[in-house]
Amino acid sequence: MQSPEQEFLIDDKVQLYLVAPVWFSSTSVGMSPQERPALLKGLQDTLNESGNCGKWELEAFHAPRTLKLRKYGQLWREFNFSSEFMQAISSIAEEDLSASVFARLTIFDYGLGNIEVSVNLPILSTGKLIDLASKAEALKLKFVTEFNQGLPNAELELTDIDEKYVTFSQQHLGGVINQLRPVYDESVVSKRVAFMCGPVSRNLLFVNSQGVCPQITATAAQLHETAYTFLNHANENFGFTGSEKIPISHEGFEGAVAVVNRSETSCIRYRKNLKRHLGFNALCIAEKENIKRTKFLWSLVHLYWSALFCSSEGYYVISASSRISEYKSVNDIHEEIRNIENYQSIISMIKFESQPEKVIVEGEDVIRYAHIWDAYKSEDLIRSLSQIQSDSEQSLLTLRDKMRELSNKRTNRILAAFTAFTIISVIIDLILFYDVKNALPPPSRFSYLGYALAFLGTLTVGYLGVNIIFHRASLFRKR
Repeated sequence: MQSPEQEFLIDDKVQLYLVAPVWFSSTSVGMSPQERPALLKGLQDTLNESGNCGKWELEAFHAPRTLKLRKYGQLWREFNFSSEFMQAISSIAEEDLSASVFARLTIFDYGLGNIEVSVNLPILSTGKLIDLASKAEALKLKFVTEFNQGLPNAELELTDIDEKYVTFSQQHLGGVINQLRPVYDESVVSKRVAFMCGPVSRNLLFVNSQGVCPQITATAAQLHETAYTFLNHANENFGFTGSEKIPISHEGFEGAVAVVNRSETSCIRYRKNLKRHLGFNALCIAEKENIKRTKFLWSLVHLYWSALFCSSEGYYVISASSRISEYKSVNDIHEEIRNIENYQSIISMIKFESQPEKVIVEGEDVIRYAHIWDAYKSEDLIRSLSQIQSDSEQSLLTLRDKMRELSNKRTNRILAAFTAFTIISVIIDLILFYDVKNALPPPSRFSYLGYALAFLGTLTVGYLGVNIIFHRASLFRKR
């Protein structure tokens, strides 16, 4: 029976799981499902060829069937933080975390990816869960500061990776300059800051490994209080889900707190890995099934939401600036129209791919993805973005009007030049026609040509002047 006092067995370690979205300097509509395996392998080879960007691995999606068919997989590489930063977070946790942090950068699609950081924190006792939540909150804030500064303490060559990705994207994916992400003054903040395109998602993952690890007992009420302390939010009914895989889950605007049960096969595999004395990072890499699926969908929903949030800001600026910009040529306007249409396609595809029904495969995916999607108020964000996209149609109309105006001006200039040449040719022909004996010296011919052009110019000015007078008189009568 579900009650606040219902007890759950959990391992004596909890994972603090942080997700910070990254968006590179080039973006595109994405890889087609048929071409994605070869393109991902090509991108992996490009990133690995010089060694300057670290060692990249290909993570194929086997279990999530829907994503495997449409996305196939993602690339990732592990990285470390400096010893100074590790000492700083260890002082917050009040214990040495040098062997308890696993950090990686992923590249998913559209030039989007995530910085994912898992921190293994000990639970001393259930009575210390609130203290644990407070420490996790302090650690999260320390990491957020690091992310917002462009990861200055991370051994991660973001700029080199970005350059490689931009080249590959433009050569193979039809990539365009990513104007959807924030723009910063590089004289004030590091260029690396521009890669960080959204807030940081914070999550706590309590795991039940069925006795493989030392365990403690926690009640639903204690987990509810922990979630509220950590997220400033907790679900009603103490987070009960009715799921055997994820019996407790709290989702808020800042992340999630959940209890996840390992399957029997996963426990056997996990026990073997522990006996092999694998470090925490290796254990994270070796994870499969429920734990891996939960963390992946938590990261995916945050990635998509951040991309939509970022796009709503960037696309609004693009759309608004295009209406007031001065364009010197039709080609400039045509290029701007093409870019806006490309950004529209990118946003539309992200909106389509991010919908829960495009991700969910099993019932627990509703807990992992759809509930967080709702907690983020994502549909409100999509409606706002759709309105901006609708308004941008007016920008496209304005641009097309400007293009027609420039095109007409260019055509009129060409016609005027041809007309002038024709008039001069006719005058010259008339002079030659009447001067059959070539009696007029060349200076006189130029004089007659000048008189004729001056006369025609006077008539033209007079004609324009009369039109202006009549136009003003017409306006005066209307008043």
